[in-house]
Amino acid sequence: MTVATVLTFGRHALEHTSDSPSLDAELLLAHACRTDRTSLLIELHQGIDDDGRQRFQNLIAQRQHGTPIAYLTGRQEFFGRPFVVTPDVLIPRPATELLIETVLSTNLPEHLSVVDVGTGSGMIALTLAAERPAWRIQATDTSAAALQVAHANAGQLGLSQVRWIHHALLDGVDRPVDLIVANLPYLRPDQVSSLAGHEPTQALAGGVDGLDVIRPCILAASALMPLGLVLEIDPSQAPAVRALMAECLPTYRTTTNNDGRAVRVMAAWKNINR
Repeated sequence: MTVATVLTFGRHALEHTSDSPSLDAELLLAHACRTDRTSLLIELHQGIDDDGRQRFQNLIAQRQHGTPIAYLTGRQEFFGRPFVVTPDVLIPRPATELLIETVLSTNLPEHLSVVDVGTGSGMIALTLAAERPAWRIQATDTSAAALQVAHANAGQLGLSQVRWIHHALLDGVDRPVDLIVANLPYLRPDQVSSLAGHEPTQALAGGVDGLDVIRPCILAASALMPLGLVLEIDPSQAPAVRALMAECLPTYRTTTNNDGRAVRVMAAWKNINR
């Protein structure tokens, strides 16, 4: 069977369970054949061996049951870099790239001490380490499994300067801290239920109002008085998060960044002109 024939099978198999059956089939077949999508599409008339077809069929079956592509291939691009992902960590999303853009577009000192709270796969900490090599970066997480993924990504990207800390929020970090960034669990129960069974619930669930982890993070940040605190949030939480920042960081200026439709990032800055 040729690449074209196998792709047709995969596309038809996924057309009722995926919003992008053609793309999914191409990514999964490239992974099954241990190549990249571009090389695969150049060789549409090339034959696929039995092992490759079997791996592909197994992947298609898992995709039909809703397993995300990133978990099936074990990788996801974030801010132009490949990251290892497993079911122990969240899959990188565009809203988190907006958090990175918010930080990088802000007029911050050349040398900075940064903490990424709830680092997961390490995508925020490692992206900042790559984009700002002079910054001293620490990253915390309560999940040992997630920190193993973060370590793997650090090794893959050749970034050894991040200090990984197995603690909650800001516990165990070296001080002083100049900047705190976080993509914390912020979904309400009704939002979590739609993702249940695939991504780790502990990295998604933020309690009744989605603020069970964000609220103590803002309070902990207020004790350190950093130059800035940058959070990814659900758009519906913007008024509540703004109020929390005003209460805990009353002398700070609050800014927002949106994805073209709604607020996805909220920040509090002390004496920083963006």
